[in-house]
Amino acid sequence: MKQIFGFSPGDLIRTIRLKHAAELLIKSNLTVSEVCYQSGFNNRSYFYREFKKTYNTTPKEFQLRNKHISDT
Repeated sequence: MKQIFGFSPGDLIRTIRLKHAAELLIKSNLTVSEVCYQSGFNNRSYFYREFKKTYNTTPKEFQLRNKHISDT
C-alpha cells in the first residue's frame, strides 16, 4: 500500500486520529488527556509528539488558540 499511495496504513490511521483529536480540542470541553484517549491514543507522550509534528504546536496551545473560533 505504501508503494501505491505513498503512506502506510498506520500513517493513515494516525492522520485520521490526529484530525479527530484536533476537532475535539476545538469543539469540545474535554481536557487534552481525554482527547488523547478518545482519539485512540493509549500513550500521551506519543500523542503529544505526533500532534506537535503534525500541527507544529502542542495540543493545549492548539486548543487555546482555536477555541475562540468555535465560540463565535
